[in-house]
Amino acid sequence: MKKTRLALIALLVLSLLVAVFATGCSNTAEPSAATATPTAEATEEPTEEPTEAPTEAPTEEPTEEPTEEPTEEPTEEPTEVPTEEPVAAATDSAPASAAPVAARAIEEPAAEADPAADDEAAGSAVEAPAEETQAPAAETEEPAEAPIEQPYAGTTLTVYNWYDYIDPAVIDMFEEETGITVEYVNFTTNEEMYTKLEASPGAYDVIFPSDYIIERLVNDDMLAELNYDNMPNAAGLMDWLKTPDYDEGGAHSVAYMWGTVGYLYNTTMVDRELTSWDDMFSEEFTGEVLMMDSVRDTLGVALKSLGYSMNSVERSELEEARDKLIQQKQSGVCAGYLVDEIKDKMVGGEAAIGLVWSGDALYAMEKNEDLAYCVPEEGSNIWVDAMCVPAASQNKEAAECFIDFMCRPDIARMNMDYIYYSTPIQAVVDGMSEEEAANEVLNPPQDVVDRCEFFLDVSEHMDLYEEIWMDVRMA
Repeated sequence: MKKTRLALIALLVLSLLVAVFATGCSNTAEPSAATATPTAEATEEPTEEPTEAPTEAPTEEPTEEPTEEPTEEPTEEPTEVPTEEPVAAATDSAPASAAPVAARAIEEPAAEADPAADDEAAGSAVEAPAEETQAPAAETEEPAEAPIEQPYAGTTLTVYNWYDYIDPAVIDMFEEETGITVEYVNFTTNEEMYTKLEASPGAYDVIFPSDYIIERLVNDDMLAELNYDNMPNAAGLMDWLKTPDYDEGGAHSVAYMWGTVGYLYNTTMVDRELTSWDDMFSEEFTGEVLMMDSVRDTLGVALKSLGYSMNSVERSELEEARDKLIQQKQSGVCAGYLVDEIKDKMVGGEAAIGLVWSGDALYAMEKNEDLAYCVPEEGSNIWVDAMCVPAASQNKEAAECFIDFMCRPDIARMNMDYIYYSTPIQAVVDGMSEEEAANEVLNPPQDVVDRCEFFLDVSEHMDLYEEIWMDVRMA
């Protein structure tokens, strides 16, 4: 029992010694190795690999590659190509300039804050359109700079016309546009013009006779036949004036102005409305009547007042008309025989009644609102003044150039406004204001036209007319 107890105790001691020895070994040798291994692996590997790899790889590679490559290629190439090449292209051609400008607008929004970039971009954007704008401007200026064709430049035309019967500005315009020089000569009656033309063949290139004298000139072979190919503007005549009775087919004349014969009266000096030719012969207006110094117009008035045609060639009728005119003078009713001065005297209130052409009436009525115009109920003359080329003219084509110029609507309007007569150019009539169209002096109504007649050629009876007229003028 004691040995057994001693054996147990010895075994226990031995176990304790083994345990102590084992514990001491584990604390000095093996446990140190176990600690060193996990510490070296857990500290060095997780720290060095996860720290260095993720830090160095993502930092160095992504920073060096995405920063250096994208910066060097997109920055250097797009900047050099759109800036240097397209700007030069933009100067040479419009399509090349459009692309770089649009590209800059998209890729350089931040550059708007850079004034230098703005100035450069603005400069390149302005330079291209500047050249594009200049090209069309040159095209517009070319027609004005190109010399105007002047086939008759250096030619001198002698124009024989009524006094103050063309706007002087029209003459200046014609000379400037054509290079033709115009010598402007005046006559006061158709008879004077005829006599001068007959006495001096070749002295005149364009003449402005009235209807009945045109007929006479045609019959006497004193007018050239016109070439309408040289006068395209003449196609703009009113239809009824293209083939007038006094010049069949309009072969020798182109209408210039037309109107009526009537009289002006001053409503402050006449206390009633006047409607008859007889008023001009009434002693009621003694010393207040002015007559025309024109054989056809004045004899025509007397013939109409007696109920005869203004174209009468009957001696008895003409002598009756002569006697009425002489009585008008000798009684003192007529204050004088004038022509162009009549309208001015009527404007100035120097007479109560004055025989005038409708154009003179328009002029005077504009100057003096107290004046009225009458185309008497017995009828009167409707007249046409036309443009003709004498047969002896040495400048026929240049003369036709002048006639064509006068038929141009803008020129016809200028002359109408200047001399107050009715124009035969339809385009001018169509362009009139409502007030002008309603003016019965400028545009006689149909009932007035219907009671008027053209003067006809009475040259075969001219000796009789001259005899009668001389009696009147000498009374």
